[in-house]
Parts: sequence; structure tokens; C-alpha cells
Amino acid sequence: MNEETYNEQGISLSDLFFLIKRNFLMILIITIICAIAGGVYAFSIKKPVYTAIATAVVQAEPTNNGSEATSYSYSVALTNTFKDLIKNITVINVAADELIDENNYSEGDRNALKAKLQKNVSVSSTTSTLTLTVSANSTTPEEAILLANAILKATVSVVDKYAVNSETGEVIKDTNGEPVHNYIILANKLKVFSEASMDTTSIKSNKLIIVAVAIVIGLVISFGIILVKYLSDDTFTSKESFEKAYNINILSSIHEADGGNL
Repeated sequence: MNEETYNEQGISLSDLFFLIKRNFLMILIITIICAIAGGVYAFSIKKPVYTAIATAVVQAEPTNNGSEATSYSYSVALTNTFKDLIKNITVINVAADELIDENNYSEGDRNALKAKLQKNVSVSSTTSTLTLTVSANSTTPEEAILLANAILKATVSVVDKYAVNSETGEVIKDTNGEPVHNYIILANKLKVFSEASMDTTSIKSNKLIIVAVAIVIGLVISFGIILVKYLSDDTFTSKESFEKAYNINILSSIHEADGGNL
């Protein structure tokens, strides 16, 4: 066995603990510096992303001939339909129109606003409770609330809208004189349960995640430096390591005393 073979054996667990103990101060300093840098970035430089959450409930009226199980299955199907409909371009256009009409945005912001509604709004459903959760993200809490409320109200407005005669502009009515909805199956099935409110926990968790990642990076850098120093050091620190490298037995050794005297 030669020195090259010895070096290729790598590092043992006992050597690793010894290196950590010997370089603990360096590990601590680098980790603290990275943690501070991550904290400054998370709390001072990076803009927080605010999340507003609004909820709606889906409820289908039970039919005379249908059982409760049938009505529940029908409501579940409607929930999935509304989940897809909320991100539909028709709903997004209506939501953009309403936000512009309410003077929250200008006409020049229309395209950017539609892009925000498509990108920053997400929908999730819970079939066990037949609810829809609309989440909107933004760099300001006010805008997050506006986006969540607008997209949900626009969905209700679209599905509850009455059919209009394209020639006369009048609302179409049935034989009983009642107005006819554009989407009969979906009309009056979606109700706003709660308007948007801020989810402050998401803001805090994102900042803590950034700091945690910075700490991990600090540890990785520290251990990387330690391993590079260890693997590039070809000196022998003990009689045993010399014997192991050259496969020989040392019969005796001379120790250096204090002051260089033997």
C-alpha cells in the first residue's frame, strides 16, 4: 500500500467528528454570517408576497326524485366545474372589467391586470365540505384582497347572468315569464361564503424558509472548506497513519521536547 492508496480511502467517521470539533469556531462564524445575510435579504431586501383567501360554497338543490347521495355527487361535480371555470378567460375578463370600472385600475393596466389574475390566482376545493378556496398573491395586501374578491365575484356574476336576445338586447324569458339564465345548470349554485382576508402565516413562513436555507448554505460551505483542507493535506498526523500508508511497522520513534531539545 502506498500514500496514494491511503488518500483514496477518504475520511472516516471519527476523523469527521475530530475535524468538526477542531473547526467548530469557523463553522459557527460562517453559518452565522450566512444566517444574518439571509435574514437581511428576507426581512429588508426581498419584497414580501401577501396571500389573500376568499371562499365560496357549492350547493345543489335536491331534486324530488333524487336521493341525498345523488345530490351530493351532483354538488361534487359542480365543485370541479366551478374550480375550472374560475380561471377561465371569460371570468378573468369580467373581473378585469369590474376592477377597472371601480377605479382600482386604469384602462391601460388591463393586460397586466389580466396577466396577474391568470398567474397569481389559484383555486383549491374540498369535496368533503363542497367549498372552493380562492387564493391571490401580490406584493401588497390591498391588491391581493382585490384580486381574490374580484375573481370570485366575477365567477358568480357569469354563472348567474341572464340570457339576452342579441338583436333586441332584452332578457329572454321562459313560457312562465321567468328570466332564463345563460347557464341553467350552474345558475344560483355558487355562493360567496367569505370575502378575502389576509393569510399572515404565509408571509412569516416564507421569511423563515429563506433564513433556514441560508443556514444550510452556511453549513455546506463550512463542511466543504473543511473537506477540501483535509483531502489536500498529505501530512501524517500519527504513527498509525504512517504505518497504514506504507504497510510497515515502526519500531521506535523520537519525540521532540519543548524548546526543540531531544
